Amino acid sequence: MTGLMEKFKPYQRLSAGTLKLIAIVTMLIDHFAAGVYADLYTKGYLIQWGITDYASDIYYICRNVGRFAFPVFCFLLVEGFFYTKSRGKYLRNLVIFALVSEVPFDLLLEEGIGFAGQNVFFTLAIALGVIWGITKVKEKFTNEPTVSFFLQGTAIVAGCLLAYGLRTDYSYYGIVLAVIFYYYRNNRILACLVGYIWFTFEPWCFPAFIALLFYNGKRGISLKYFFYAFYPAHLLLLYVLRVLWIGN
Repeated sequence: MTGLMEKFKPYQRLSAGTLKLIAIVTMLIDHFAAGVYADLYTKGYLIQWGITDYASDIYYICRNVGRFAFPVFCFLLVEGFFYTKSRGKYLRNLVIFALVSEVPFDLLLEEGIGFAGQNVFFTLAIALGVIWGITKVKEKFTNEPTVSFFLQGTAIVAGCLLAYGLRTDYSYYGIVLAVIFYYYRNNRILACLVGYIWFTFEPWCFPAFIALLFYNGKRGISLKYFFYAFYPAHLLLLYVLRVLWIGN
């Protein structure tokens, strides 16, 4: 598969910034459908506006478009882990924005502020902690493969249980996907193949894994803090839009 990947090199034109920008747009479409359009549909506003024949189709198309986002964010999380100058600050930023984003996330996508579900930053933060733990274990127990294997497995299971217990967005599926991207980082085709098989419960995510094959390993336009700020901001703005349109 390494030889096959070499054939992709002339076509690898997508930087991290470009991938993230596409993912942000698809995420926005998804959250609009889930947090605003769905209420417009169920409360009869679309009928008043004459949107009836294809109303449900539009909803599902928008939600399926949104399946592009998470695999890309997960992949770039792993890339960021290897490229960042400070893994501690990286993890800190994820935790901070997980906390900042939780109220807007609950308002838009849950049934109110509470613990029914936690936003995707929690998933990404846990995933980063897991792959960081795996790396530490591999470095410390290089000459003790059995111990290393056991501790790596323990880190993965602990991360999955934490994500499941907190009811984070994508739960343990997101943790395992990050681990797949981590272990198969040097074999992109296999990483995308195994990753998609793991995520077949959302079959429409396949364009994301195709797009990752065309990643060129470059940073491109920097969207680091833009993404951090965009996530809670767009959730809050969509919530306000829904309130203005149809009430809470």
